Amino acid sequence: MLAFLLAMIAASGLSCTPASLHTPEVMLERAKLRREGQKWDEAVRLLTEAIALAPKDSNLYYERALTHAAASHSESAIADYDLALELRPRFPEALNNRAAILAKLERFEEAAAGFTRAIEINGNDALAIRNRGLAYHDQGEYAKAIVDLDRAIELDPASSECWFLRGNACLDGDQAAEAVRSFTEAIRINPQHAKSFLNRSHAHEKLGQAEAAAKDLARAKSMDPTVEPPAEPTLAEPVNEPIGGTLKETPLSNE
Repeated sequence: MLAFLLAMIAASGLSCTPASLHTPEVMLERAKLRREGQKWDEAVRLLTEAIALAPKDSNLYYERALTHAAASHSESAIADYDLALELRPRFPEALNNRAAILAKLERFEEAAAGFTRAIEINGNDALAIRNRGLAYHDQGEYAKAIVDLDRAIELDPASSECWFLRGNACLDGDQAAEAVRSFTEAIRINPQHAKSFLNRSHAHEKLGQAEAAAKDLARAKSMDPTVEPPAEPTLAEPVNEPIGGTLKETPLSNE
């Protein structure tokens, strides 16, 4: 993208002077390259300079928030998401990512509220719905978690991860039979999902099905000898993607 911008400058007949390179667009692309190289401080500096030139551009604050998040500077990321949302209140990606960080900080009630705002903007936002389900799960609101995960599955029925997360909510909510069904569906979609076998073994144990539990545990360990019960789900983290289309997210895990 940076090369493309430079090519446009050359084609326009403008010289590639320091002034022509010192635009918010070019600085943003330079910052993304620094971020990809894990040069967080340089990326933040470039984005801060870009913001000084275009202080009303919500995307620049969003990109700086992504950089702070990638560097594990959670509070700085939240502050920049807040600034982006001041300029663009209906910014679902910023709402989702901000809420995901709050959940990581175990501020689950605030996180659920943030995901709800994203869902109010787009009722078919499967990622926000799934993430709110996880926030409810972490609050011990298992019934609400299952409702959200059911909706996420309606929107993305081929997601083994959604079925797996539903199984976790059912397991913790003392619905062992439903947990078995959910983990079985996750395994049908992804036969190599070791943690679904592992957690289904726990569900079988709760149901008094010792033989099935042992079989699933052995299968899980044959796939991944490192699996250890219980596995707590974690929220999706933002990746370093620009706005412009659907924001990609790191898949939810159970680490």
